[in-house]
Amino acid sequence: MFTDPFGLCPRCATIGWTFGYPVTITLANNQTWDKVSPNVRTNIDVAARLSFVGSVGISWTTGGTHDAASRHYPDAQGGIGKAADIYSLNGSEITAADHTGVVATFQAALNVTPGARENFGPARIDKLGKPYCTSGSPECKKLIEDHKDHIHYSVNK
Repeated sequence: MFTDPFGLCPRCATIGWTFGYPVTITLANNQTWDKVSPNVRTNIDVAARLSFVGSVGISWTTGGTHDAASRHYPDAQGGIGKAADIYSLNGSEITAADHTGVVATFQAALNVTPGARENFGPARIDKLGKPYCTSGSPECKKLIEDHKDHIHYSVNK
């Protein structure tokens, strides 16, 4: 049976797509979903289904080495983190060369999930669903360099 809880694919029912197949999300580095917004996990699952990705590897939710103001860490408003770093899709590690194909499709799907904020990875550097910086700027060069081997995804709430 077709279900589209967020209304992201109005034509899917007419062309026979189903969102019923399983998506496996694996947490590495002893990470948990504790103290992480449930919207992060839900949206990653939705993006995987939209882009036909069967498995997603998460390297960091609330841990790792990040700037003190990172959305990975629990905030003062609600005490939860709002980000995850994705290191693999369909069992293959993400690399700087992954700016087309599965990674590009998955990152495009992340952009249309409800409440998407940051979507930084090899295929795009987007914030709030739009390109975040110009490729020649020092800030953009740093974001590209810092996210060449993973996708950083965050939500507003």
